[in-house]
Amino acid sequence: GQYVLVAEVTEVNKGDGSGSPEAESSPAKEGGSDSGRKRRSRRASASSRSAYVGVRGCPLPISVEPAALSASKSTLSVQLSDGASDERRGVAGAQWSARVACCDAYGNAVAGDGSSVRVEVVQVGGGSDAEGEQCTVAVRSAQGDRSKSSSSSSGSGGSGGGGSAGYLGVFSCERSGQYAVRAYSVGSGELIGESAIAVSAGSVSAGMCSVSGSGLSGGTAGSESTVYVHPRDRYGNSTSGASDGGLGECRLTGWLVPNGGGGASGSRIGCQVSYESSKGAYALTYTCERSGAYRLSLSLESKDGESESVGASGYDVVVRAGRGDGSQSVVRVEGGGVVRSDGSVGCRAGERVRLSVEVRDRHGNPVEATSDESREDVLDSVTALSRDEAVCQTSVTHVKDAVWHIDAVVKRVVGATVDVLVNGALARGGSVALRCAAASPCARMCELAAAGASTESDGAVVCTAGDELRIPLHVRDVYGNACSSETATPALFTASIRGPDGTAVPARIERGTASGGGGDGAQLVVVGAATLSGPHELVVRGAGGEAVRGSPCRVGVRAGAASGRQSSVEGCGAEVHGRAGETQRVRIVLRDAHGNAAAIGSDVAASAIVRTRLLFAGSGSAVGDEDAESSVVWDGSSGSSKTAVAAVTIRKTGQYVLVAEVTEVNKGDGSGSPEAESSPAKEGGSDSGRKR
Repeated sequence: GQYVLVAEVTEVNKGDGSGSPEAESSPAKEGGSDSGRKRRSRRASASSRSAYVGVRGCPLPISVEPAALSASKSTLSVQLSDGASDERRGVAGAQWSARVACCDAYGNAVAGDGSSVRVEVVQVGGGSDAEGEQCTVAVRSAQGDRSKSSSSSSGSGGSGGGGSAGYLGVFSCERSGQYAVRAYSVGSGELIGESAIAVSAGSVSAGMCSVSGSGLSGGTAGSESTVYVHPRDRYGNSTSGASDGGLGECRLTGWLVPNGGGGASGSRIGCQVSYESSKGAYALTYTCERSGAYRLSLSLESKDGESESVGASGYDVVVRAGRGDGSQSVVRVEGGGVVRSDGSVGCRAGERVRLSVEVRDRHGNPVEATSDESREDVLDSVTALSRDEAVCQTSVTHVKDAVWHIDAVVKRVVGATVDVLVNGALARGGSVALRCAAASPCARMCELAAAGASTESDGAVVCTAGDELRIPLHVRDVYGNACSSETATPALFTASIRGPDGTAVPARIERGTASGGGGDGAQLVVVGAATLSGPHELVVRGAGGEAVRGSPCRVGVRAGAASGRQSSVEGCGAEVHGRAGETQRVRIVLRDAHGNAAAIGSDVAASAIVRTRLLFAGSGSAVGDEDAESSVVWDGSSGSSKTAVAAVTIRKTGQYVLVAEVTEVNKGDGSGSPEAESSPAKEGGSDSGRKR
């Protein structure tokens, strides 16, 4: 306020007028009532020797300004700018006023502005959909609306100072929730005051409502799909906490209409609307039995019938087919084999029979595989089962859309049945019988049946030189099935017999059977003959040069019985000279009809095989026993060859011829007849004849 200071001095009265009141300034001179008071005081104390005398220059005016802002003496008040009766009271978006009555430490009003007072508004409690982060609201200084306040004067005679004081800030909160309004002294940073306010959501706004849920992308045919509408005001605050569910007097509706694609058809489908308090949202549920593309429209209707789209409505949704169902899926024969009148499929072993299945759900919608993930799902649902997997193998591949191929390969002529299942249920036409015949011959699966022929202890086939060898050839396809006579032809194979000297003798292959051939289908017979005794190999190959099983087959060719044609006298000159009474020894090497060392049992006497006769050279008549004798024994020094030694003792001098003959078995071809041997008459007594 405004004040004056009066100062007086005590003076002594000397009687010379120096201390008289007249010596003091008159009131007119002093121009104030203070000097009058001083004079009256001196008169009253005339008898006194002293008096108070005013000091020159008084009274002294004093002007007192407010001290610095004091946070403890200042106060904060917060209210709605439009008054407490405003219907938007506490609603998001309403304007609030924050007033700070600024005072110094003595309660004097202090002018306040943004440089001395700072007001902040901070959200301390979220609304129904707050995410928990702190929200600070901007406060605008409203100096033109600043309140006027005055404080009472202090001290005796003081006048209360007036003037502009306090700070006014305005703000609005768009997010619902609890807020703290705090005022601070800028100079000291101290808190002036704090006030709590509550902001609730406003009326629902269709454009600000949020929509969520799996039903926005579509669903599965025949199954319920749901979208959730979260009601919000124009600032995005959830209104679901209201007693009316946040819609007020509005009504929420939803429709699904075909969008001209994917097979969708029919009229629009309505959504069932319900409120789920646990989610604070409205659930709109729809069910489509027909797969395809649809458009979902959501709207908010007011009580007067006006409709407004909710969120980003409408939404393009795709209703997908459900799980494949066997009763609706159809199997057809696409290729391979021949469909017979009884519905079975005829095929050859190894031939691929292709079946197709169009997978559909229980409502008849094709279950299309449009991505790797969906292909895996459908592949898991389609199963092709063979009742004997060792006989028939199956594989499933995707073709396009809802069509899948099932490739079945039957390996054995016993046939197989393929059952096509969709999610465990047999598809329509899904049990397909496959009747299988053998495939073309495969050399590596064909087999020489050497076990059926005469064999030695080491497994080699045994035969006699020159005799015909017949070994069965089992003709099979690549899966081991016995081939039919239509496919098992001799022209598919070649055969030869390789001897110990490396020379190969061709063999022939013909239809027929042989001893030990077995009975597993058509048979071919390998026919061949070897004339050289010793170990041989029978080699049979297919048309591509691949050897059959059991090839090469070891063949042991034994020498045949002794043959006079091939046996010979050895160890003698053209003519044998001797003396009467001396014994002459002539070696006879026995060979079979093919020149092999003859096969003669060890217990057979030489005389049983070889017979010798002595004849007179001139007459050809036989020499009597009294003039000569002869015997035949085996030559033990000849090794493996069967060599007979004829011991001849002649007692009379003269010219003789020795005739040696071999016992042969007549095979019916004249090879063993006596006429085939050289007679003495035909040989005319020559040396060569004698040797034979």
